[in-house]
Amino acid sequence: MCGILNKIEYEIRNNLSECNNLYLLFNCYIEWEKERTQIKPKNIYLRELMEKETKELDELLKNKVSRQKKLLKALKSEGYNIRFCNVSSISPVAVGMGNPNPFENGLTFQQPYGYPIIPGSAQKGISLMYARDVLNLSEERCTDIFGDEEKKGSVIFFDAIPLKGSKIFKVDIMNPHYSEYYGTKGKIPPADYLSPVPILFMTVKKGIKFMFSMASLNNENLNEAWECLKNGVFLFGIGGKTHVGYGRFNKDEFERYE
Repeated sequence: MCGILNKIEYEIRNNLSECNNLYLLFNCYIEWEKERTQIKPKNIYLRELMEKETKELDELLKNKVSRQKKLLKALKSEGYNIRFCNVSSISPVAVGMGNPNPFENGLTFQQPYGYPIIPGSAQKGISLMYARDVLNLSEERCTDIFGDEEKKGSVIFFDAIPLKGSKIFKVDIMNPHYSEYYGTKGKIPPADYLSPVPILFMTVKKGIKFMFSMASLNNENLNEAWECLKNGVFLFGIGGKTHVGYGRFNKDEFERYE
């Protein structure tokens, strides 16, 4: 068994440059520096990943978008109402920061192909927030559109997918000043003499286009859900760090739907 594992490790280590699966590179195939008995420094590895050329992934995503459109048109032929369009992010996007990762902060990837996505569940959540907090829709109306723990909603939210995979990442930084205070659960008081500890994390950079799509047998509910998504991702943002402006998308581009 050890011999097999050593062979697998050898093959992976010597073919990393050929890997185009961003999920594996970000979560599983992080290089280990044997001479230092630790993983490659975060700032070096993340910046290498940020510059990664993934032409095969670009082609895969092109085919994925084509298949998604065929799926939507097939649903339309079965009586569904559909909406889809390509929308640009107007700030960095970090969906899935709480996912486990060797570098502390994760991202959400489609598996097994390994490109970053915005899950339909996340889109539904932000749309529901807008429906409740801004439009003040009744719980009955919200349940009819989005569903709840007992009832399925009438609108299908598909995962949003990027239109390309090469060089779509950006390394960002957060700089907590009172990490010792939080790390000791308050035993060390927050004070100006504590040293900030910069934390690097990966985001999908501003300006990347994602394909958003949804479908429903009820056209009125589809229109309502689309409006909630359009305004929700512009007003509230989606994913992590939305309170500092992350996860916003161009509202006007949602109007160019098909």
